[in-house]
Amino acid sequence: MFNSVKGFSEDDIDRLEEVINFYRERERRFQLEINPIGVSPKMFTHLSERGLFQEGFHSVLYGLPSKEAPELPPKIKINQINHETDFDHFAGVHCVGSGMDIAHKHHFVNNNVGLLNRPGWKLYLAYWNEKPAAVAVMYCSGSIASFTLAATAPEFRRNGLQTSLLKWRMHEAYRADCELVVAQASFGSPSQNNMERVGMQIAWTRAVWVPH
Repeated sequence: MFNSVKGFSEDDIDRLEEVINFYRERERRFQLEINPIGVSPKMFTHLSERGLFQEGFHSVLYGLPSKEAPELPPKIKINQINHETDFDHFAGVHCVGSGMDIAHKHHFVNNNVGLLNRPGWKLYLAYWNEKPAAVAVMYCSGSIASFTLAATAPEFRRNGLQTSLLKWRMHEAYRADCELVVAQASFGSPSQNNMERVGMQIAWTRAVWVPH
C-alpha cells in the first residue's frame, strides 16, 4: 500500500530500472499500479524481462451522491470522529480490521491522526450494538468525494456495516455539494460488491505488478 508506484505507463519504461533500484537499495517490496490506458505489449514484455509479474487486479469505481439520508439498521450507529478520544477507537478497529494485532494500534494512530479535523477529510466510526465495529474515511476535493479507507473488525463482519458506511458517506458527499463519489477495491472482492450494491459502477480496472 505504501510502496506503490501509481500511474506507471509506457512513457515511464526508461525509468523502470531506477524504480527497481530505489526499492532494492531500501530492501522494500513494491508494486506498480498500471492503468489500462498508456500501455502496450512492448511495455508488458519489458516488465516481465525485468523480473516482474502481474499479481492481481484492482477496481476503480464511481457513483453519485445521495440526496436521501440512509435509514440505518437498528443495531448500527455511525458517528463522525471529531476528537482524539473517539479516534483511539477508530485506530483500534482500523488496526484489527486490517489484519494486524491490536498491539500495533499505535502505528495506526500515528499514521492517521494528522487527518483528524483536517480540511476536506472526514473520519467515521460505526458501532454495532454500541460497540466500535467498523471505520471509513472520505476526502472531499472540489466536486469529488473519495472514499479512501474502510475496515471492519473481524467479529462484526457480514452485518451490513460497510454498506451502511457507504450509504452514509454518499449522503455526506451530497451535503458537501459534491457531484461525484469515487472509490477503489480489489477486483471481485466483498468491498467491490458492497459498492455496486449501493449503485456504484466500475470505471476501470488496473493491473498490479510486483517483483518475483
